[in-house]
Parts: sequence; C-alpha cells; structure tokens
Amino acid sequence: MRAVLAVALLSIALPTFAATDADVQRAVQRAADQAVRQAKQQQARAEREERQRAAQAEREARQRQAQAQREANAQARQETLARSCASLQAWVDAEPIPFYTGHRPSEAAIAAMLRDARFVPIFGQRYDEMDRQTLQQLAQGASRCFAVPNGPLAALPAREKQLVNSALAPGQQPANLQHLARAREADATLLRLASAATGLQPTEPDAQRLLAMEREGEAVFAMAAQAARERFLADLRAADTAVAVPVLAAAVDQALASAQGLDGLQALATLAHRQQAGFMPAGERLQSTEGVQARAENLRRIQQRMDAIGEALAATERQRIDALGEGAVALEQGVRWHADYLQRLQPYAARVEPLAGLLPYFTQKREQALAQARETLQRQAAGTASHEELHGLQARYLLPQDQQTVPGMAILTAFTAQAQAVDKRIALGRSGVEPEQPAPSKQAAPQAAAGEPSEDVMYDLVRSVLDTGTRRQNALMAGCLDGPRTHDPAMNQVCLATMLYAGVTSGTWEPAPPPKILAFEKIGCAPALGQAGYQCDYRLAVEKRLNPALVGPEAQRLLEGASLKQARFIEGRNGWMMIYTDEAVQ
Repeated sequence: MRAVLAVALLSIALPTFAATDADVQRAVQRAADQAVRQAKQQQARAEREERQRAAQAEREARQRQAQAQREANAQARQETLARSCASLQAWVDAEPIPFYTGHRPSEAAIAAMLRDARFVPIFGQRYDEMDRQTLQQLAQGASRCFAVPNGPLAALPAREKQLVNSALAPGQQPANLQHLARAREADATLLRLASAATGLQPTEPDAQRLLAMEREGEAVFAMAAQAARERFLADLRAADTAVAVPVLAAAVDQALASAQGLDGLQALATLAHRQQAGFMPAGERLQSTEGVQARAENLRRIQQRMDAIGEALAATERQRIDALGEGAVALEQGVRWHADYLQRLQPYAARVEPLAGLLPYFTQKREQALAQARETLQRQAAGTASHEELHGLQARYLLPQDQQTVPGMAILTAFTAQAQAVDKRIALGRSGVEPEQPAPSKQAAPQAAAGEPSEDVMYDLVRSVLDTGTRRQNALMAGCLDGPRTHDPAMNQVCLATMLYAGVTSGTWEPAPPPKILAFEKIGCAPALGQAGYQCDYRLAVEKRLNPALVGPEAQRLLEGASLKQARFIEGRNGWMMIYTDEAVQ
C-alpha cells in the first residue's frame, strides 16, 4: 500500500508537461500496476506463510497428540501385560510344584497346575471348561511374559516356563485333561484310604491291610493334591501307632522265643524286613514317630538274636570245613561245601557277621589243600582228551577264586595249557591223548622231510603269532578306554573303530581271548629259492574274534585272505621262526 501511495504522489508532483506525454503516462501506469501487483504478491505470500505456519502448528499438535496416545496405549498394554504376567507368577507360586526330573514336566506337575483351586482364581474358569481359543490367547500372553530380554517373567527358571507352556498349550489339552482326571482319582483314593485306616484294629489281618493301603496310596501319591496327601499321611501314621506297632512287637516276641537254627534265621530276616520304614515318592515318612522308635528297638532285638544264631551256625560250619580232608579230596568236598554255603548262608552273611567270616576261613584251609593236590591235578589235566573232560575235572575240584592263590594259579595254568593242547589236536585232526610213539594212521601228522619244519612246529608258530596279535589288540583297547586324546584325532578315530568292532563282534569291551585255530594242515614244504629255510604251504581256519587292522601285519595275514596260505620257515639258534613275504597271502 505504501508503494501505491508513493506512485500516486509522484503522479501529482509531475509537471504539467508529463500529462501530455503519453509515453510517460504509460510508464507511470505500468510502474503503478507493478507496484500494486508486488504489493498483492507480498500480501499473498504473507498470507500463505501464515497459513503454512498454522498448518505446521496444527500438524505438530496432531503429532504430539498421536505420540501421547501411542505412549498411553503402550503404557496401558504394558500395564495389562504386567497384570497378566503377575497373574501367571501368582499361578506358579500358588502351591509347591511336585518334583520331577528332566526338562519335560511330569503328569503330576501339570495336574497340580490345572486343579480348580489353583486355576480358577487366576483365570476365572475351570480348565475343563476352557475352549481352545482362550487357551491360545493365554499361551500367547505367556510367551510375551517370557520374552527375552524385556519380558516381565524373562528371568523365570526354564523348568517353570516349560511347565506353564505345557499346561496352557492348546494342542496338549486332551492329554492334560487325562492328567487332571487321574489327579482327581488320586485325591479320592487317598481320602478313601485315610478314612478306612481309622477303623483298623491291632490284629495281624488289619496290619496286613494297612500295608496294602500304604502300597495302594504310594502308587497314586505323586498325583494327589497337597491336602489329600496330608490327610492320608496323618491318618496312616495314626493307624501305624494303633495297629502296626503292637502287632509287630507281638510278632517279634514270638519269633525271638522260637527262633533256632537256619529256619529261625530265615524267619528273623523276614521279620526284620517288615520293620523297614516306608516312604512316599517325595520322601515323606509313612510311619509315626512312635512307630519309627518301636521298629528301631525291634530291629535291635532281632539283630541280637540273629548274631547269636549266626555264631552257632558258623561254629558248625567251621567244623565241616575242618572235616573236608586233605588234597584233592578236600578240594572236591570244598566245592560242594561252597555251593551249599552260597545257597543257604550267603544271603545272611551281609547282616550276620559270624557268617561273613566263614569264607576267609574256608579260603585259608583251601589254599593248603590246593598246594597238596597241585601235582595230582596237573597230571590228571594232562591226561584229558577233550574240553568236556577238562571242564568236568575243573568243575569237580576248582573254584573261580582259586586263581587268587599261588597253588591255585599254578593248577589253572596247567589246565589252560592242556586246553591249548586239546585245541591243537582238534585243529590238526587228531584225537585222544598224544601217545609217546604214535602209531601210523590216516590221522597221524605228515612226516616232515629231513630239515623242514613239522606240522606241529608250524602250528605252534602260527599260534604264537595269533597270541601276539591278541595282546596287541587288547593293549590298544586298554589305551582307548582311558578316554579321547586331545591332540591325537587320528588315534581317536582308530579307537572309535576299535571299540565299535569289539562291541559288534563280542558285545563287550573286555580283553579278547586268543582266537581258536579251528583247523590247520601242513600241505608241503620246499627249499626256499635263493633264501634260507623252507617255503611252506598250509591250510588255516581261525575264529573271527580279532580285528585284522589292529593285530599287526603278521597276524593280519593269518586272519585275512583265503584259507590256503604260504610262509617261509627258518630254523635258527633259538628254534624255528616264521617269515612272511609279500606273496604270503594267496
């Protein structure tokens, strides 16, 4: 507006000659029009800026309002989540959760979470009445509560999280309903048993009924509610004092008055077993305090009488041991005594000390008899012609624990040597005990030409190689059983293969016995061309007990390949030796 006024004043102040000058007038008019347009543009710009400022202010106000609303909504959701999570925490903490092992909740733990008294106050309705959609919403809410790291219950132990998830999972509702039904049945069973226990009388039949009630209650105790458990324990403990204690005391008095000999010992041991305290799965004691004390006194009296009877029995048994005789007769009679002891007296040896002392006394006497019979048994073992005969001789005279004595070990060593001799005769196709001068027959060993190894020599060398391979594999197995080697992965792989092979072939990781030679036959020998000794062909069949990869190259060649084999035999200063070539296995 100021520009318009200035133009107007300028037009008034112009000399008269300007009015007659059309060009000047037009110029002035254009300037005035321009000034008016500029004024309007400035005014429009100002109005636009004002509207923009107002719009910006309005937008900012709406944004602040929206942000405030979002924050309010977030706060409301957080408060709602906090209340929901607090309810979950209250649900978990409402009562003790039955103990279970592992990460998967037990039936009893899930049922405890779903009982009406615990579930309804938190969720407003019984679990039985809850539909799948509601359970899904609860499960989702629990997941938000457990979210790491900011969930209100993120720090809850993993076992409790798993328990909540299992209890609320919609897919587990059918199984959970079954758990809940069994828990309710357990409550009813314990309450029924508790009620029945109050009517029992101090008689032997009622004492047996009380034991049956305890066993029936034990089967369902873990599933029952805490209140039902407490009622059951209280009433059964009262019945224990009123029924079991006097009945057991009378039974002990009667047994102590009549117990004699082994029959009396057996009766007292059975009665002692009845005095044992009973416990529920969670460790709650079934007996009352008075019952525990009475049983302890009963056990003391029973043990005192058992020791006295055991001392008398032990004195008699020591006399039997002294009367076993000497030498082989004592060994044979001792085998019978030992079997009788295991059957009649050993079941009580752990409880009756005099009976436990019989075996050391027997072993001491037996060692003398082993020394006396050593040469006799070694001769008899050397005269056996079969494994059956040898095993019969061993069973007649020897016990497994005899190997722990010096003379017993010497006798068993002779038996082992004879077993190897029997194996050799069988493998070579011979029968019976080797005579001093074998008569010609088709079973006789092939006669060796002058200078070449005999069939017996070749067998013994093959046997020696197999025994060495067995010791090598057993030593490797023993090293593997010590555990993996941190800096030797290759050896760990060998051990893995070794242990797998042993487990598959024998079912055990115990040291492998030497494999038996099932058949051996010398085919023939010829002087080795350009080398010392004889190149011999032979036929071999061996038990599959060893892993060929673990027994060394010599034993490996015996275990692998065809039954027809070849090796070079050389007689040296210390006897014959067997040498393989690359062509030894055909």
